[in-house]
Amino acid sequence: IIGILLLTIYLLNNNFEYFTKMNKYQGVVLFDIDGTLTTGLENEKVVQYFLNKGYAVGISTSGSLYTPENLKDFDWMPDNLYNFMKKNNFNTFNNVGSDIVIGKYNPSAYKIPFRMNNHLAFGWKKAISMAKTAQLYRITNPANIVLLDNDPIFIMGVNAYNSDYTTICAGEPCINKPLSMATIEQYYNSST
Repeated sequence: IIGILLLTIYLLNNNFEYFTKMNKYQGVVLFDIDGTLTTGLENEKVVQYFLNKGYAVGISTSGSLYTPENLKDFDWMPDNLYNFMKKNNFNTFNNVGSDIVIGKYNPSAYKIPFRMNNHLAFGWKKAISMAKTAQLYRITNPANIVLLDNDPIFIMGVNAYNSDYTTICAGEPCINKPLSMATIEQYYNSST
């Protein structure tokens, strides 16, 4: 009986710690890589802006080249983004081109319920990665589920999935400026 009681206490403590850890974030923001982080001027500052707001941060990319194991090899990868993902077992890393959602290979998570143009489908899949990451972190306000991406068609796919999600154009061709704090300030100043 004592062994069962101790095991029960242990399991309750671990589940409580998991629940409170995942509940402490105000939102989640995912960054595209190619054309967004790769051309960004102030990646570290932009990530820190969202961390300071209490957001979980991660990646949603369609570039099958990228894995948690090789991200640190790229100069554009900000330390604060990488460290957040590493600390959380890369559960905010999503690669829609490689069927990775919340850090795990899961091709069934990206099933699309109807036929759509391949490029638009990647946007829809990015929205699925946003939804799954938000669900993991218990973020329920769709306005606090954010994607920064440079591809207007991917953004259209996200908006087709859920138009209440926040999408921020960051990089060409979406806007004619690379990711910087000016991008973030312009979005938040214009939307208030």
